Amino acid sequence: MGSVWFAVVSVLVLVQLSFADAVMKNSCTVSSGNVYVIYPGSDCTVFAQWAINNPSGSLQHCPKGMKFNTEPCQCDLASKVQCPASNPPLDCVDLPPAGISVSGIYNFTVNSQEMTAYCDMVTPGGGWLVFQRRETSIQKPLDFYQGMYAYENGFGQLGFEFWWGLQNLYQLTNPANNIRTYNLRVDLKDFNGKTGYGYFSNFYIGGPSDGYRLHLGGLEEGIIGDSFIGIKNMMFCTRDADCNNMAATHHGGWWYSDDTRSNLNGNGTHQGNYSGDVPDGVYYETFRGIWYSLESTRMALKPLHT
Repeated sequence: MGSVWFAVVSVLVLVQLSFADAVMKNSCTVSSGNVYVIYPGSDCTVFAQWAINNPSGSLQHCPKGMKFNTEPCQCDLASKVQCPASNPPLDCVDLPPAGISVSGIYNFTVNSQEMTAYCDMVTPGGGWLVFQRRETSIQKPLDFYQGMYAYENGFGQLGFEFWWGLQNLYQLTNPANNIRTYNLRVDLKDFNGKTGYGYFSNFYIGGPSDGYRLHLGGLEEGIIGDSFIGIKNMMFCTRDADCNNMAATHHGGWWYSDDTRSNLNGNGTHQGNYSGDVPDGVYYETFRGIWYSLESTRMALKPLHT
């Protein structure tokens, strides 16, 4: 149950179409050769079915500048009445009730701020917003030893290896900004194919003036144990916004402390067992120990009570 995403994420085709693209084309062509115009709407299932089944595997979105919907746009005849707009989705959990079951990149609006995020619709329950993913076994893995600017704004490629951004996490999860309470899911995989997951309650982070401080409840479900124990209520540290030289020592960007037991943004050049003066790999103590650097990691959010 916990490792489904490892098996499917590599075959997903990710295509994001902006409104500018749609305006230039002003239409989309279906297999019958008929030309249709894209409309936003709350009951637009025709276009959803076409998008899911079309050969390119792309999933288009409602026009930018108009209200986004919790359902995809419709490919309908130009003479038809435009579907009424509905409230914009806040996060990935708003998509499955609207019939969207395709993992991919979606747009959201939080406090009038537009965000783009990768949604996992395959992991049990669907509707997971992924904010960190690593694959250290690929030929050129993404370097996570970045400065604060990169960690604040995000880096990498959504759906592949990436960090979504501390500013996005703060806007989405902080109780001052959002009425929803989020749970955290962590998925891990070692180089022998062993996988595990953990489900944690009440995840949110503070704002920039508070150092993006980590707030997290306990382990609710899963087999990986709780290696966040030593870093709860700690500020986020990077190589240029360091906390007692912790980020440089652990070669990453993370919520570090004197009792750091996890380092999921650590040095990805290690593979499996490694040694050194200080553990700086991609590790999670209660899964494979601090001297074992993991192959794959993923962190995702979903609102409580869904």
